[in-house]
Amino acid sequence: MPQYSHIFSIFIIRLWPLQVKQYIYGDRLRVAVIQGNIPQEQKWDINFRDYILNRYENLTREAAKKRADLIVWPETSVPGFFEEEKDLRDRIEALAVSIETPILAGAVSEEKI
Repeated sequence: MPQYSHIFSIFIIRLWPLQVKQYIYGDRLRVAVIQGNIPQEQKWDINFRDYILNRYENLTREAAKKRADLIVWPETSVPGFFEEEKDLRDRIEALAVSIETPILAGAVSEEKI
């Protein structure tokens, strides 16, 4: 029976082909930090997956209205395995494309050991 190690990963979603401003010394980068305040007992419950994603999507759209250059979600905010779940990746990528702003998100990933 294979054993798995769960590790924390960070993903920048849709940094390209969106045009991202080049910042040089002195230029300001507007960063929005999103906090969904998801209770720990709901975080990995599949029944709350859509609720969690909807919450982060709504908060992200609000931040985008304030013209953030980068939107940051908390570590392990993505309720699933980002690398392995294409539907999850597609949903978050579609959000980044629709708001024309890159999203920095954390997720867990599995690694065989």
